[in-house]
Parts: sequence; C-alpha cells; structure tokens
Amino acid sequence: MLALLCLLGVFALGTAFGIVGAMAEDGVTPVALILLAVALGIAGTAGWGAFRLYARATSGPESPRVRFSRMLLIAGGAMGLVMGIAFSVASDTTGSADLFGNGPLPGWLAGLTIAAYVLVGGGLTLAWLRSIDEHEMQANNAGALAGLCTYLFVEPSWWLGARGGFLPEHQPMVTFLLVLTVYTAVWLWHRSR
Repeated sequence: MLALLCLLGVFALGTAFGIVGAMAEDGVTPVALILLAVALGIAGTAGWGAFRLYARATSGPESPRVRFSRMLLIAGGAMGLVMGIAFSVASDTTGSADLFGNGPLPGWLAGLTIAAYVLVGGGLTLAWLRSIDEHEMQANNAGALAGLCTYLFVEPSWWLGARGGFLPEHQPMVTFLLVLTVYTAVWLWHRSR
C-alpha cells in the first residue's frame, strides 16, 4: 500500500507540473485551475497517506514533539514544491529560469527564492533541530556526515574532470541534489533501525 501511495503521488505531481506547463503556454483557464487543484490534492493526499503509513510502521505512539517535528518536515517539503512550481512557471514564460540550469533569472524570482530559502527554510531547519530527540539527532548526524563525504569527493572530482575535458560541464544543482539524496537516504535508514 505504501508503494502504491508513493506511485500515485509521483504521477499526480507529474500531472500537476504538466498542467502548469500547459497554463504557461496556453494561459490560465478555470478548467486548468480545477485540474491543477485536483492533481495537487491527490498528490498531497497520497503523500500524507504514505507518510502516515510509514510513521505507524516505524514508531509507536507519537509524542507532540514528534508530531511537531514531522509537521516541520512536511512544511519544508511544501516550500520546496512551491519553489519548484515557481521556477517551472518562470522557465516557461521567460525561457531562462530552468531549475537545473545556470542561465540568468528574473531579478524578482532570484530575490524571492533567496529570501524564502534563507528565511523560511532556515527557520524551519532551526525549529526542526530544536524539536528532535536524541535518536533523530543521531540519524541526522549520520546523514549529514554521509552528505559531507559525498560532497568532498564528488565536487572536486567533477570540477577537475570538467576542466580536464572528460566530464560534462559542472552543474552545482546536480551536486546539491546528489548530496541531499545521500543525506536523506542515510537519515531514513538510521531512523528505521
């Protein structure tokens, strides 16, 4: 059931991104807004259901502190989703705001993204770190160390390989996502033990 909910959530998010792309090309219509709301509702419901199933399978009764910590993680994920949609819409309207590209961005989008990332993301991170218990902190520390080690090896190697001409051009966002993926995988693995 957990895998089915995750798959449903991914398909619904893909549909939502497709609808946003179509709205950027063809304009915003009431039907498109309704379809977008339905797709996001399905994705959110599937994500919440998968999260609840995972939480029940990996822990006993939830304390208020654990619930608060999980809500902060969900808020961070929602912030990332909103930022991704903003980049997708801006990319379709300006042609240069590609999420993984290095091209110029509209000044308002860059400023708004930096402010949200630093202020909201930083606040959520600090609140989450203050709310977690010792087990969660150990999982966080293990994930952070694995992410740091990944960065220490991948970033200089890719940079040197690109300069040497045998690797593609360096992409900082790809490195960032790789480090974040390693951190998340190690964190989840330690949490489940």
